[in-house]
Amino acid sequence: MANTEALVHSMFVRGTCGTVALTDTLVGNITLPASEDGWKIYGAWGYGVINAALAAEATFGHMRVESVSGDILPNPSPCRLPLAGVPSYLGAATGKPLVPLTLWRVEWEASGKAVIGLHYVNESAKSTGDDVCLGLIFGKVLPEPRPIIFMDRVTAAVAAVGTTLIGTINLAERATRITGIGCQVVQDMVSTAAQEILPYFILTSDDVDFAPAQWPCQFASCVGLATNHGLNNAIVPELLPVDIPIIGGARINCSINFQTAVTNAAQVQIYIAYE
Repeated sequence: MANTEALVHSMFVRGTCGTVALTDTLVGNITLPASEDGWKIYGAWGYGVINAALAAEATFGHMRVESVSGDILPNPSPCRLPLAGVPSYLGAATGKPLVPLTLWRVEWEASGKAVIGLHYVNESAKSTGDDVCLGLIFGKVLPEPRPIIFMDRVTAAVAAVGTTLIGTINLAERATRITGIGCQVVQDMVSTAAQEILPYFILTSDDVDFAPAQWPCQFASCVGLATNHGLNNAIVPELLPVDIPIIGGARINCSINFQTAVTNAAQVQIYIAYE
């Protein structure tokens, strides 16, 4: 049984958007956990990737947040949050562009078991709808970025679809609080066309009650078209600020979830900052 409980959490929905310009697609509803004193929602995040690359078709859209159950203050309407876009391809040989996480700082109050609809609106027409991942970060406090005192990470090569354990981080005996978390997924071996990476990562432990803990990675990866080239994109690692009390020596299991299997493994690195 866990000895401490996380003060912040993240949940997500994942799906495929429409093809007609300005199609509003309900990707899914998030039902917050039960809580007598409610929740503070402080982050809305998302990324979308090309899953069937064609020349002259961009990935471009926004996330719409809807209070389905009507118990969010203030009611987030209108709430249309732009997401990072990917320009259209030119010709038959393309890169496999990275799509950085879009994370908007918000401030809403929600009841326990509140139902929130997350929509994706594609601004331009597509032959095949893009895959999108949308989520909310919420908790009992609004964590602020803090200086790094201690930091550790685990890494592994992953090719499988679904959830894969990357490794376990053993925190120092003097650890008291996790202040930041993050994850990068980088195609390490030969990239294969038509294999997008739309990931999220999960933290679990016998020492800390993280659930729900479905966290966004720093970026997703679009599919390539025909022969891939120009894969030298680079993004500086960043931390998602959190506030998670822990006991010294806690063991944190770090896992990744891929939507699609990849022929050649991608390298996953999950990192945790604590004090």
